[in-house]
Amino acid sequence: MTWVPGQPVVTAEDHAEWQHWRRFRILEGQRDRRAKMRRIDYYASPAANTVIDSMRSKQVGGDASSILNRIVVDWAARNSKSVLADDESSPPSA
Repeated sequence: MTWVPGQPVVTAEDHAEWQHWRRFRILEGQRDRRAKMRRIDYYASPAANTVIDSMRSKQVGGDASSILNRIVVDWAARNSKSVLADDESSPPSA
């Protein structure tokens, strides 16, 4: 018998098939996210770390990605009105 999504995992074979299915789904989700979202590796200077750390909080928006998003959008708003012509609420494009 082969395992089917939504059914209980009973045998060792079912477990192996479930693990294979689960890993496939995780990797598929990751591929989709990476296709839609831009990732930038960033090593902040000590001065930038101080600014970022001062803005951190345990509330929504207090993580490093949200802080960097706010910094970039604020900078762009001050330096170029045309950069923000797109809707800011839409996810970043590649």
